[in-house]
Order: sequence, then structure tokens, then C-alpha cells
Amino acid sequence: MLFVFGGGFALYLPMMTNAITFPLVPIIIILNLVLGYIYQRVRQADRGWKPFRILQILTILVTAIFFMIPLSLFWFQDSQIMYPYKKYIYAKGVYGDPEHCDWMLPEKLPEVCEDYRIITQGSFVAQDYHAGIYLTFRTDRATIQAYQGRIESLNKGEKFENVPDPDEDGNTDSEFENHFPDYECRILDVEQDLRHSIVYILHSSYYYSQGCLLDYETGTVIFWM
Repeated sequence: MLFVFGGGFALYLPMMTNAITFPLVPIIIILNLVLGYIYQRVRQADRGWKPFRILQILTILVTAIFFMIPLSLFWFQDSQIMYPYKKYIYAKGVYGDPEHCDWMLPEKLPEVCEDYRIITQGSFVAQDYHAGIYLTFRTDRATIQAYQGRIESLNKGEKFENVPDPDEDGNTDSEFENHFPDYECRILDVEQDLRHSIVYILHSSYYYSQGCLLDYETGTVIFWM
């Protein structure tokens, strides 16, 4: 049973970043066919083992890359230096467009960047599933102001602040609370008090949303899409 599960996972894993990994499939097939052909020739002649070993190493390397690309979606969640790589693998591998996230996510991390974390998800064949990307860090006030200006310049979506709106009976129901990214905070392990933050919902459907949270008090920034 474990072998069947492991084999199924190994087959499905490359599908998580299919736009990058699928073009490698014919390359791996050709390398293995050539490797088998050369092995028969080299064994019969009992010479030429060095070129065979080089081709063998190349085949192993390409195959390793084939599986490491989708696995990297789950790795390097706290490594700031890997941010451009993870953003590229997600955008290019899942959506086939390396610039898919550029309208929302920062091109590079700011100089002041603490409590950084990024979560990337791969393609998955399931109803109402969305492969998301979630980014958080704490930064300075000037950087948050720059992000706010860029988000508002998009002229899309809605802005929510924690201003309770009383109903006829005097009960308060804040639209901010209704749109607060609880799920995103949980998966990113964000524990700061963000009751006075600003939330931008740039796209929303019944099973996923795209947005940004900016908090001047704690310096926390959250992007999700």
C-alpha cells in the first residue's frame, strides 16, 4: 500500500508545476532511450564507459530537477533569499506566466524585512480548488505607505478598515471583520494583533480571494492571491 501511495504521489507531483515540468518529460524519455542504447554498445565493445557515465549523471540530474521543482513549492518557506525563486516557480509552474504575480506581490523584498514567510501551493485536480500563494513579513512605515499607494493605484476591489457600523438595534457589525483574512493568518502563523489594519480585497469569489493587509502599528504586511 505504501509503495502504491508513493508511486501515485511521484506521478502526481510533477503535475503541481506542469507548465515547467511537462516540457522536461520528452527530454527525460530521450535521455533514457539514448542511455540504454549506448549502454548496450559500450558493454559489447567494453570501452567508452566515461562518456556513458557522463550521460548517466546528466540523466539523473535532469530527473532530479524534474521532481525538485514541484517539491520546492513546499520548501524554503522562511528563506528570504529564495523569494524570487519560489515566486517564479509558482507563477510559471502553476499558471505558465512568470509575471502572473507581479501586479500584486512585490518584485523583491524590502530592506527591512522581519518575520518573513511564504506559502506556495501547486496545481491540484479538485473542484473549487485554487492554488494560492501567501506572503507575510514585517517592515517599516515608509514601505507600507508605498505598498498602499501601489494597491490603491490599481483602482480595483474594496478597502476595509475596522470601523464598526451599528444596526438599528445598536449592534455593531464591522465589514472589516467579515473580510479579515483569518485563513491566511493561520497558514502563515501570523499572531500579531491586526485589529487596526487595512484590508484590500482585490478579487473575491465563493472559494478564494486575492487581497492585501497592511498594518502600520505592527508593520505587518500580508499578500494573498
